[in-house]
Amino acid sequence: MEIILGNFISKPTKLPKFPLKTPPEIIEVLKTEEKGSDVNLASHLVLDAAQDSFDIAVVITNDTDLYEPMRIVKEVFNKRIVLICPHDKMAASFKKLNFLHFKVETKHLKKSQFEDVTKRPSVWN
Repeated sequence: MEIILGNFISKPTKLPKFPLKTPPEIIEVLKTEEKGSDVNLASHLVLDAAQDSFDIAVVITNDTDLYEPMRIVKEVFNKRIVLICPHDKMAASFKKLNFLHFKVETKHLKKSQFEDVTKRPSVWN
């Protein structure tokens, strides 16, 4: 198992203060955005499928930016994908691919701790 991460970028940004007024009061806040995890995951998923490195991929997302790489992995490389959705409703586009899917709740994620690298047991070789 491999966990593919992105990066967080923080930068000062001007936004209207909440609750909104007329005219809005503009304040400077430190905005933090996650960047790169969808591209990193998509790249590794397609590469691993092309290298026949897995039989079944388990992907935790509801990000429709991953629709096309997941479709390629399923339809071009004939790999099975289990989609674990961290939201109440799975994105409609993923339903078209007919993945085996589950919903994961925040309480489940909080209880889960993964090592940075996990190796298969030697008996599986």
